[in-house]
Amino acid sequence: MELVLTREGQEILDRVVNMPYITLPFVRERLRRRYLRIISLIMIEQGVKEAGKELVMEAIRIVEGDRFNYMFRMKEDPSMYKRLIVAPNVDMEAYYGLPRQVKRWNLPKSKPTKRPDEMKVLAFNASPRVGGNTDVLIDEALRGAKDTGAAGVEKIMLREM
Repeated sequence: MELVLTREGQEILDRVVNMPYITLPFVRERLRRRYLRIISLIMIEQGVKEAGKELVMEAIRIVEGDRFNYMFRMKEDPSMYKRLIVAPNVDMEAYYGLPRQVKRWNLPKSKPTKRPDEMKVLAFNASPRVGGNTDVLIDEALRGAKDTGAAGVEKIMLREM
């Protein structure tokens, strides 16, 4: 089956392959071949003779997955892309104006079934660095648990085992 793209399909393909972040020619060519292979497979599956804009976009989504979601938003709705992606990176007011999603959990209102001296906070440190960031943070967390008297604490250093 011969691969034929409509004018719109070819424009989308060229625009995506020639994005500024792809600088090396051999990478562009390899990417183009990958897109064309998926386009041809979709054309065979759907039994179409020409690949239009939608089919090309579907192939690009299949190849790229979710990693290039912003790229598709830019192509489909440039004003939204500019407002949500570009503006917050260049304008602090736009950055702080973005909606923030906050998820809150309802904490269960229950008391522990064991006494504090029967409970233990156990921390495993797999970092090879003695006194490194992980080591310091674990020590602080264990100190906080110990200071409250809610439980006994123990730190296991995996590097010593």
